[in-house]
Amino acid sequence: MLTFLLVLSSVTGSSRNVLSRSVQMRTAKETTTRHPIWFHPRGDTMKLGEANSSHVTIEGPAAELKITSSASRILDFDVEWNIRHENYESSSGVRIFCSTEIDSAFGVTRGFEDGASHQNSHFIRFGRFLNVPCQGTSMDGDPNISIFITDEIQKAIRDLLEAATKRMSTQAT
Repeated sequence: MLTFLLVLSSVTGSSRNVLSRSVQMRTAKETTTRHPIWFHPRGDTMKLGEANSSHVTIEGPAAELKITSSASRILDFDVEWNIRHENYESSSGVRIFCSTEIDSAFGVTRGFEDGASHQNSHFIRFGRFLNVPCQGTSMDGDPNISIFITDEIQKAIRDLLEAATKRMSTQAT
C-alpha cells in the first residue's frame, strides 16, 4: 500500500482554502482507486468474522458490523454497528435493510462496475468502499463505520442472501 499527500484547493472570493489529507492507493494487484474522502482509513482493517446462514459479522480493531436475518421479516436484515472511540465513548446504531439494499451495499449481484450506490440513512458505497449508515469526515469520532469490501466479505453476504431466499421458498411451500 502506498501513501501520498493530496492537496485540494479551492478559490472562494479573495480567500483561498486549502485542504490536505493523506490518500492511500492500493498497489497493482488490489486496485488503483483512492479512498473516497468520506472513507475512514481503518476501513481497510475490517475483516470477516463469524459467518453462517443467519448472520455475518465484520470486525476490526475499533468497530464491528453485524448483519442478521430478521426472524419476523423473511427478506429483511437487522444491521447493527458499534464503533469504539477514545475515552470510553462509542457510537452504535441499528437499521433494517431489505435484501436489495444488502445486495447493493455489498455489490453482490452487479459487482462494483456500477461505481457507486447509496440508500439515504442506510449506506453509501463507491466501488469496494462502504460506509454504514452514511458518509463521514474520515476522521476518528464519526458515528459511521467504513468497510473495504473484500471478496471474502462479499461471498459471505451472498451466502447470507441465498440462505434467506431458501428460507422464504421453504416457508412458501
